[in-house]
Amino acid sequence: MHIEHISISREQTWNECQAKYRFRYHLKVIPEGPVPIYLTFGKIVHKVIEEHSRNKGEIPLAKITKEILAGNIELEPGLKAPKLEPEYKNKLVKHLEHYSRLVEKIGYDGEIEWKFKIDMDGKGRCMTGFIDRIIRKDDSFFLLDWKTTKPSFWRKDSRTITKDLQLQCYCYVVWKEFNVSPKNIQAALMFLDDNKLVPVRFSEKTLQSVPERLLKVYKEIENMPPDHVYGNVGAHCSRCDYAKQCVFYKTN
Repeated sequence: MHIEHISISREQTWNECQAKYRFRYHLKVIPEGPVPIYLTFGKIVHKVIEEHSRNKGEIPLAKITKEILAGNIELEPGLKAPKLEPEYKNKLVKHLEHYSRLVEKIGYDGEIEWKFKIDMDGKGRCMTGFIDRIIRKDDSFFLLDWKTTKPSFWRKDSRTITKDLQLQCYCYVVWKEFNVSPKNIQAALMFLDDNKLVPVRFSEKTLQSVPERLLKVYKEIENMPPDHVYGNVGAHCSRCDYAKQCVFYKTN
């Protein structure tokens, strides 16, 4: 199976459904139809925050939002924001209000959308990704990941966040790239829907396991013949970009 690097989103896709990974990353099938609004909305929020943070608040949130919704600023190469229904416009206002309250406290210093790429085994098997925000004060680091998830049973909280591989990966990267003790690294999920910050710290032992865990998934993908993948059929399939093309979904 084709793989050029591993990221948390790729690891999550593989563990959710191998057939989905094959469509998205091996065959690189472009999904049919428009991107679901719940996915696009998150991209809009992230882009507004990114532009506002990069300009250190000098350009008003309202002006940046207007430019993005007008299509003058792409969410990512080739992707413009769709027209938002009133429900999502109101949600956007609420999310940005919560962001604004936090940024009044933490300011604009630090790294924004910090890109990383680390060779996990010296053989070119790399982990890659972006950290939404890195704030540094002397030898202490605070990492932020913006989330638009609504409150639910499935959302990470102060108990389940201790198992969050994404934040573990980010802390590992900062540990290695900045040569700082894990004790001085704190990460947090910022849920913008209800203005809830969920922080966490990880032990050195936990962070040491990150490349091993991602490397295991990398090798599973690398060694899997494309025609041997299986489809993990479940309720999530109804929201999958490839449901109409998936033989596993059709069979079930």
